[in-house]
Amino acid sequence: MNKRIVFFEGTKLILDTCMTQSAFTKSRFSEQIGTSGHIASKDGSSWNFEPWSFSETQLSDLPGGTVSFTAEAFPGNTLREILCTENDSDENKTRAREVAAAVCSAIEGARAQKINLEHNGGEGIFISSDCTKIIFLPEVFFITAASSLGDEMFSDMQGLYVNANLTKDDSLAFTQAVIAYRMLAHQFPFPSKNTKERSEDILDANFKPLELLVPQADKQLAKTIDSALRLVPRQKKSSQKPAALFPAEAFVKTMTEEPALCDLTTSAEYAKKENSVKRHRWFRRHRATLTTAFAVTAVAVFILGTYFDSQMEKPTTRGLTSQQTVEMHYGAANRLDIESAQNSTAGGEMKGRVNILSNIYVSTKTRALYDAKLTCLTPAKWFCYNQTTFNIFGLTDFKINEQQATLYTKGAERKHAPKAITQENNIPLKNGDTKTYIVSFYMLRTEGSDEMFVTKIDETVNLVFKKNRWLIKSADTVQEENKISKTEFYTDYSKAMKDSSDDAKKAAELLRAKYEWVPSQSELEEAAADIEQNGIFGS
Repeated sequence: MNKRIVFFEGTKLILDTCMTQSAFTKSRFSEQIGTSGHIASKDGSSWNFEPWSFSETQLSDLPGGTVSFTAEAFPGNTLREILCTENDSDENKTRAREVAAAVCSAIEGARAQKINLEHNGGEGIFISSDCTKIIFLPEVFFITAASSLGDEMFSDMQGLYVNANLTKDDSLAFTQAVIAYRMLAHQFPFPSKNTKERSEDILDANFKPLELLVPQADKQLAKTIDSALRLVPRQKKSSQKPAALFPAEAFVKTMTEEPALCDLTTSAEYAKKENSVKRHRWFRRHRATLTTAFAVTAVAVFILGTYFDSQMEKPTTRGLTSQQTVEMHYGAANRLDIESAQNSTAGGEMKGRVNILSNIYVSTKTRALYDAKLTCLTPAKWFCYNQTTFNIFGLTDFKINEQQATLYTKGAERKHAPKAITQENNIPLKNGDTKTYIVSFYMLRTEGSDEMFVTKIDETVNLVFKKNRWLIKSADTVQEENKISKTEFYTDYSKAMKDSSDDAKKAAELLRAKYEWVPSQSELEEAAADIEQNGIFGS
């Protein structure tokens, strides 16, 4: 740590503005000296919060000296200083744990009390020597000073700790998660000191999940931290769940246990996550190519698929029952997962269906690249996320043989060599065996300014057992398409969400009398769980 702008000297806490007297005068900051931050004071197991502000300024007597804000305070250190010196001694390590626990506890107190706490990074949080008082410096003064030092230093003091796109409780939960992650993983979740790179990592949730990196950590603690690091900006009237409460006791206990880190270079799950991030970034960086690809869809999908996935990384139905194979295929159609759709079918008839999905996939991705508001979500995810500017494509009320079925069955990757099934319902399987299912569902898609198409589809699905796995070889379809007013449905949906206090499942029940095709309760629960695990755009 080669630079400090916040430090305790004598009896005063000092913030170096990094401005010369001339620059400081022009900034008119002296007129805003009463701008307050907060001081948190520990009271038993809780925290009390009061406004805190600087009281005067002072000019350094060094040549070209800068102006500082000062105020009477107490001995202590910034969070950044404590973390930077954590490994210098056992005493420093103990101090770092105590400070991290105190800061996370204070942030949780602010969240519970709805305190609009400053969104400061490690250099803007000052902790007393006994960890009973914490000052969150006035945000505008601190961030202005840190910004003047260049991107790398700004990142070290501020950027590593915050997600600038989040507000209020979500922003505090994110910073809380960063501090906890840093203590348990001994690294920052988004460590780049280049703001552009780090912002892209945050956007893509490109970090090593604590659940994988520290497998011995408390499960609920790891899940809470990982979920907070995946938070996305809330849209108006969003039904996105509030960030989870921070499990403080589990955090302290896990820090004390010092769980070992896992080498993720051999983790198939983490490798899959990295590949997903690469896909998202490739789409963002190759807009011109995708525009051409829109006109030659089949070629584009082939190129994209072969570029990112070796044959051994493709999903297979090997190891799945015949019904699970049907679920995998229709789930892939719901998510526009072209690889899974291709690898659960056989024959020219089904290839044509997959090509239609490919067209939809490339067109929706291309449009979303140019306008994020045109992002396409499955119906159940759209219902849960409550962002009506997004488009809808996917299935609802999915049933197999008149029984509610899941759209989240996924095939294992070929490289994992899943064990082939040899019998089904106690009947041995042989090459050429067939199976038939009756499938029903609604397919929803929004188009144009005020068009929503709802297609009721009934299909007889025919499967064949080839070598060691089930594949869908054909489907006989009966369908009825209806076009409704998107505006009318969105209005009814917004009212139902309001009447149900933004509870998606209750809203669906209210709407089902008029719209029989709204997602089922189980579909909404699965979508909510998927959002919690993989984010709104993952799966």
